Formats: sequence, C-alpha cells, structure tokens
Amino acid sequence: MVIKLVQIEELVRQAERKAFSEINKRASTVHSTLPIFFDTSGPHHPVYHATPVHLLLKHVSEEISLPRDIEAAVFGSGLGASATALALWVKRVTLFEIDPLLLDLSKEVLAAAGLDNADFVAGDFLDVAVKLDNFGAVYFYNPFSDDCPQIMSQRLLATAPGTYAISHQMSVPVFHDPQHFTLVHPPANGEQQKLLLSEFYTAIRK
Repeated sequence: MVIKLVQIEELVRQAERKAFSEINKRASTVHSTLPIFFDTSGPHHPVYHATPVHLLLKHVSEEISLPRDIEAAVFGSGLGASATALALWVKRVTLFEIDPLLLDLSKEVLAAAGLDNADFVAGDFLDVAVKLDNFGAVYFYNPFSDDCPQIMSQRLLATAPGTYAISHQMSVPVFHDPQHFTLVHPPANGEQQKLLLSEFYTAIRK
C-alpha cells in the first residue's frame, strides 16, 4: 500500500505539471494580479491545493473509521488526489469538477492508478439539481470561494442523516451547524490546540 500511495502521489504531481503548463497559457490572456487560477463558479478564483493522499486515507481508515460499503462525493475534485484516497477505501466515488482541464487530468490519474470505481461529473456541485442524499460521505477542500462557509453550511443540509461531511482546513471548523451535524473529529471535548491544528474536520449529519 505504501508503494501504491507513493506512485499515486507521483501521478498527481505529473498531472500538476501538465495543468500548470496549460494554466500559464490561460493566465497570459487574463489581466489579473491574482495567482494562476482554475475555473470556478465562486466569487473569486481559488488557488489550487492538492489533498495529500496518504493523509486523507489515514483519516478515513484510522481516525474516523469511515464505512467502506458507501459511495462518496468529492466537491471541487481538482486533479483527483482526494478522490484516489477515497477510492482506495470506499465502494465508489463521484468527482464533481467545474474546470474541464482538471476533470480530464483527474480521469488520467485514477486510470493510471488502476482505480475504476469512480464517476466524473463536469459541473457545479452547488447546483441544487445535484442530489446529495445518496452519498454516505462528502469531501471538500476549504476555501473554494470567499463565502465558502455560508455556502457549505447550506449545501450540506441536502445530505442524508448519517452522512460524513469531511473538510480539509487549518482552522476551527465553520461548516458544520451543530443543530444539524455532530463533530466527530477532532473530538469537540479535545484539547484546543488539537482542534486548531487538525488536518481534517469531520461531522456526521444528524
């Protein structure tokens, strides 16, 4: 498994090099002082981040013991790093990505990794027509837009009871309304330092 994870993360790095080469061409036609960006429906152009595959796999397999017989969704799946981690653990993964370049490259990453339990959706997961109640887990990286906390606190209400909502952020969780979600990692009664420095925050829909 260690060898496979190393190979997968190298596949992601190769995809990053392809992506940034193409994005540099885009940037030359856009007059902006912002960093190189990808397509988004949010009110700003987010900087690209890749979730470390080994860290997310450790989180779902050891820290929260995510059930394996479920389907998961990745919002803003990028080059597929987080999706590969989930695909190694759960039954099936659906990747939602609005940028066609990233979606195409993520298909290459998962195929090269030998993972065939993934579906790819070209579009905006914020579209209310996209049903979320059939997923046992949803994952997203913060931030994808300036008003990400407000957007996600509402969007996550479309999930079914028992759904795991996992986010990767280096701050106190702000997406999980305690009225509708129970924080399971890090434990709400844990040390404040661990709460602030946790790699992932996971809550379960009530």
